[in-house]
Amino acid sequence: MRQHSKSSLFLMELIIAILFFAVSSALCIQLFVYAHNKTQASRDLNFAMTQCESAAELYRASEGDFGALASSLQAQQNAGGAAVCYFSAQGMAAPSGAAAYEMALRETRDGGLSTLVIEVYTLSSEQPSAPVYTMTVSVHPPYTAQKEAV
Repeated sequence: MRQHSKSSLFLMELIIAILFFAVSSALCIQLFVYAHNKTQASRDLNFAMTQCESAAELYRASEGDFGALASSLQAQQNAGGAAVCYFSAQGMAAPSGAAAYEMALRETRDGGLSTLVIEVYTLSSEQPSAPVYTMTVSVHPPYTAQKEAV
């Protein structure tokens, strides 16, 4: 009878140890998934900021010429008048079907002020998401005097 109680105590201790390791491993897996998601979000934000800054500098260098910006970025014009660029996960230009990121460029002109809104989105199989990063750039195109025909 004593032999039986020792074996049941051992089995109980073994079950508790297995339960402890199962709970610990579940918590570790959750932490790894959380860290992976944070890393991916940080990677997306860094990429979006870099692309927005590059597009903003090109826009300033072209003195607010939206057509020159769109052609230098190899952007596609959509029906709304915005230009759209697609990038792979490695940051290279890509066709829309194989892209991981989308950059939308929208320009408005108000008198002598040209304003460009740049938005970068991540593309996934999920529903359309909010932009990862948005930047607004304003440029005063240079005033050029034109000679009148006499």
